[in-house]
Amino acid sequence: MTSDQVIRRALQLLDERMRNGPTLQSPDTVRDYLKLLLHDREREVFVAVFLDAQHRVISADELFRGTLSQTSVYPARWSRQR
Repeated sequence: MTSDQVIRRALQLLDERMRNGPTLQSPDTVRDYLKLLLHDREREVFVAVFLDAQHRVISADELFRGTLSQTSVYPARWSRQR
């Protein structure tokens, strides 16, 4: 099994756990979740993590992509897309 396959499987397991079990209730948990989710990005991204009332992940959507060191975020543009 390659390291990419291991990471993909870990993300699947983490996603299942976040949807059905433990929640994102601490900064450390959020950090660990986002590290796994965004580990392979070569550029800056702006991601919105949507949670239910129990702080379980509903979805994590990449809204904007940037350069190697910055991302411009346009809230008005995103709100029109929804």
